[in-house]
Amino acid sequence: MATTTGVPVTGTDAVGTDTYAAVLAAPTAPLIYKHVILSVQTKDAIVSFDGGTTDGIRLLAGEQVILDDVYIQDAIQGKNAVGGDNYTFLTASAW
Repeated sequence: MATTTGVPVTGTDAVGTDTYAAVLAAPTAPLIYKHVILSVQTKDAIVSFDGGTTDGIRLLAGEQVILDDVYIQDAIQGKNAVGGDNYTFLTASAW
């Protein structure tokens, strides 16, 4: 599997929903990204690395997570961790 090098790509979903929404459409997916930084301002979020097919990780409100060597199959997507409890500003950067 190829690995990225170069400039980070960044995306944001301003307000969460109960179904997956795009945060970052990885321009060269599928690929292993050397670094991924995720953060969410308010409320918890679930993040998927395969376009919303499966749940990846849960981000807690106010948390920032740095992951290394992440396989992004399609896109990074997010949804509310709790139905109806909308997060704000879920952001992802990958390179």
